[in-house]
Amino acid sequence: MFPVHSRFLDFEFEPGPELTLEIHHKNTDLEMAFWGVLEKALQKLNLKREQVLGTLKLSSNIPVGAGMGASATLCVSLAKWLTALGFLEKSEQYNFAKDLENLFHGESSGVDVAVALNHQALAFRKPDVMESFLPTWQPHFYLSYCGKRGVTSDCIARVQSLILENPSLGDNIDQRMQQAVTQAQQALQTENQLALLKDAIDLASDCFNSWGLISSDLQDHMTYLKDRGAIATKPTGSGDGGFVLSLWDSPPGDRAPQDQLIQA
Repeated sequence: MFPVHSRFLDFEFEPGPELTLEIHHKNTDLEMAFWGVLEKALQKLNLKREQVLGTLKLSSNIPVGAGMGASATLCVSLAKWLTALGFLEKSEQYNFAKDLENLFHGESSGVDVAVALNHQALAFRKPDVMESFLPTWQPHFYLSYCGKRGVTSDCIARVQSLILENPSLGDNIDQRMQQAVTQAQQALQTENQLALLKDAIDLASDCFNSWGLISSDLQDHMTYLKDRGAIATKPTGSGDGGFVLSLWDSPPGDRAPQDQLIQA
């Protein structure tokens, strides 16, 4: 799992007589998400709003509900803020933020929370095993939005339903996804293993398809990217919408509009 450093949430706090929220550029989705997460955070720590009075200033360029880790970043920011105020131990930040993210997803994997908290690439294994991961080369990875949001809780429910109805198929998909992760790690830690990396992304994308998490909007966008030269594509996040990760053999240049692509 890799952080995208060009996407961020700035979180500032100034003590004051009342609790207010200021968001740079009106962002209704972020505002609604913030108050819900704050209430849960205060409940978990048995705090009242009167104990955290002041002005919170947020500025974010991470779209909410698009598979870019907006919810995890918000939860981590709140955890760090409460630590700075003395209500939470630093060692508790990960579990606290992960539990807050359950508000969005029903069951947070903890992956996005771990990366947002550590600001570095990580090899992550459930339940909470995190290891630093350093690639030996930089492939041409890009992110782009398919035009439709994905709902993580719905995607989780769909996968859980598939596993209950057909355990052997669910196990097979899990094994294939694990193989895709292993191949991708090997490819990134061996200089210029582009073909192996492409195969890993194709395999992961096939797993999303087997789970039923590639919507028509997502498929259309993946096809659009491949028609313009991407050699492999897969959904980010939980699928069914949101952003797509695309791998290219060279920078896209004029093959795809640059305002649509975010270098990963």
